[in-house]
Formats: sequence, structure tokens, C-alpha cells
Amino acid sequence: MCTNIFINKGGYHVEARSMDFPINMGTELVMGFIGQKNSSNPVVDADQIPVSQLTTWTNKYGYVGRGAFNTPVVMDGMNTEGLSISILYLPGSKYASFNAGDKRPVLAAIEMPTFLLSQARTVKEAHAMIDAHQLVTWAVEGAPGMYIKNVPVHFCVRDKTGDSMVVEFIGGEAKLYHPAGNVMTNAPAYDWQLEYAKQYSSINVSDEKPNEAMAQFVPQYDALYSGALRPAVNNFMGIPGDYSPSSRFAKCTVLLDNLYAPNSSAEAIYQSSIILNSAVVPYTPGNSPKTKITTTTLWCVIKDLDNSVMRFLDLAFFQADQKLLPMSVDNGYKPLDLKSVNFNAIPDEFASKTINTNTRKDIKIVDVTQVPGF
Repeated sequence: MCTNIFINKGGYHVEARSMDFPINMGTELVMGFIGQKNSSNPVVDADQIPVSQLTTWTNKYGYVGRGAFNTPVVMDGMNTEGLSISILYLPGSKYASFNAGDKRPVLAAIEMPTFLLSQARTVKEAHAMIDAHQLVTWAVEGAPGMYIKNVPVHFCVRDKTGDSMVVEFIGGEAKLYHPAGNVMTNAPAYDWQLEYAKQYSSINVSDEKPNEAMAQFVPQYDALYSGALRPAVNNFMGIPGDYSPSSRFAKCTVLLDNLYAPNSSAEAIYQSSIILNSAVVPYTPGNSPKTKITTTTLWCVIKDLDNSVMRFLDLAFFQADQKLLPMSVDNGYKPLDLKSVNFNAIPDEFASKTINTNTRKDIKIVDVTQVPGF
């Protein structure tokens, strides 16, 4: 699950996303500081990849974000230059294996956000850096000494100029959509979602007459439309209301297409929270073995790319028995202004939180299909 939206109107650039997942992910604040050194750690096929071919890098830009499984890997973040990257789930993803004939530097695909946030200012630069690297399959440490491979995800990259790119791994190859639109959810793949959303393109809140294209899908459309106090609101009739990835994609696309241009950053931030809330998944625990583990929205972030402010909202987390523990409804979004951080000074608690090549031999790698909740 998960939903990512981008308000890109009126000269304002605000991105918002939800994190929907059925288990806790060891989420914590991740920060990257200028001068920190990293080296790629694919884990999978590590014995086949020459150490000299693994990507090494030194952070050029500072960044903040949300991590997972208590690792330095960024699940969602932005840097000081207004570049933003999000990771969302995409069942069916298949990553490339290491190709000894490809002499480009090797980078684990999951490390792409961490790498790009520290190196790139724009989506255009990020695109060029992806092309310059061999992105390979990977595994993430889910527990000490135990790594999970084949976790299916895709990536959304945006910047403060309004440029966007979606990166997916289909059939063992990286597929880049650049430029991309303002919404990303989950499966099916991005190109399918774009086509699916087109059937709702006739919805226009400024219309002053009924929408004949949508009327055929809405029972008693004429009666509902004629009884509206505000016809513009009823012009939204027909958009999907369920929480499937395609419905969330279509609904958020329609809402963003019909959004008037905000007059301020504060207005853009407000509107992004309203649209994102329409895709926030409620907690509905199942009873059967197949539905016992149920996804819900654990946290959300809003990123003001123009002003370098990232806002965090924690909604809930799962206890050991998989019962949901809600956070306070009064939490609200907590802002972190990147301009207030000295990214040239590395605090002690972040000094060791970098990506480093794993030389251990006593590790266990399991497929994602063997891990409950994935």
C-alpha cells in the first residue's frame, strides 16, 4: 500500500505520502551529513561483485528522512536542494542480477534514494546518475544477521522545479518514466495506472451541467445531481472510493487535476493533507488466516520542496501481538526545517549511520515470501 501525491501548481511544490504497512518497520529519523562516506551493500550476489566495482560515495548534500528496519536506508526523504524521493510497495517487481559484463559502478537498488539525496539537486541529475550505475538486486537486514531479499518496491523522485520521475524494476530491468505525473500508489505498474485513470478524466468540478460519461456508472445520477446544493461538489460523482491502489491513484489524480492553484505554501500544504487523507487506510483487522495481518496507515509526511521543510505525522504502530496501538489524535504534523540544521557538522549519534559493504559470512538471506506481513 502507500500513496504519494504532488501539488505542482501556482509555483508551489508540495509532496505528501502515506506509509501503509501491516508490520512495524523500525521507522526512525534518518539524516545524512556532508562529508559522510558510504559504500554499496547489495548483500545478494555479494561474492560475485568485485569490491572495486561497488559504488562508493561521499555526501555532497545534507538530507533528512524516514528509515526502515533501523538501517540508514531512506524510505522517504528530501535534501537541502529541494530533491525528494519516496519508496512505495510494488508487487511484481523484479530486480536485475549482477552482470559481470556491465562495467558501470554497482549500486543496490534500495540504496538509490540514499545515494541520490546525497548527490543530486534535480530529477534531471538523478536520472543521469541512475543511467550511470548498474542497479542490482539486494537484501535488507530485517533482524540481526537475517536479510530479506526480493522486497518489491518502486521509487518516486521529485524536485522543486516541478519535475518528477518514477523508477520501477520490471522483468529484471529498470524502467524510468520521466517526466512523470503527480500521483503514485502501488500495483499494477505505473503505465497501467496512468491508463486506468484516464476513464475519469471527464470529471471537472467547473462544469455547469451533468457529466454524461460518469452518469452511466452512478445509480440514480440525475436525482443525486439535481438535488445538490453545490453542483460543483456533485461533479465529483463517479470517482472511486475504495482503498485499492488503482482507486487511490484515480481518485487522487482527479482531485489534483481539479485543484485550484494555491496562493501560498501554507495553502498548498493544507490542500496536500486533505487530498492525502482521502487515501489514508483505516484499520480493519481480519479473522481468517489470510486476512489476519491487515495493512493500515502508520505514518504520513508532507514535504515543502520550496522551503526545505519536512513534516512528520505518526498515526499508529503495531504491538508484538499485532494489535494496533493508535497514537494521540492530537499529534499533528511535526516540522523539521532543513535550513535550521548544520549539515557540515556530523552529530555523534549519526556518525556511524552510513551504508557500508558487509564483509560478514555468517548471515542468512531469506526471500520476502517467507516473511509474514510482506
